[in-house]
Amino acid sequence: MALWKTYTHCLSTEDSQLAVEDAQKLSSMSRIDTTVSSRPKHALLSIPFAGEVPQTTARLAVDVQAMAASCSLHTGILATSAGESELARDHFQKVVNNHTQAAYSYYRDQARAHLYELEISRQASLH
Repeated sequence: MALWKTYTHCLSTEDSQLAVEDAQKLSSMSRIDTTVSSRPKHALLSIPFAGEVPQTTARLAVDVQAMAASCSLHTGILATSAGESELARDHFQKVVNNHTQAAYSYYRDQARAHLYELEISRQASLH
């Protein structure tokens, strides 16, 4: 639930610095999720968080990498609106670099479109 709270907070905040913190948390957890999901099933018991996973009857599956990409896109959009072009560029570029699988093409395409808009704006301001 902590991941979901972080994700929903990211998407609801209008403060780019708070969104940066959320994006970093989700990105960090997505790297752990990728490491864990690539392990053989019998090795999952040795993960550091095994004792912290609640034993509930109902579970929801979430894609932590998609949540991280979505939050990073939102962070980049907030940063763009706040005139923080470098921060925006950084978050959009992270989406492009860190979400190369076909399943994340939507996020990658959105990030590329925003990077293009930032570049057009930068070039226009130079003239």
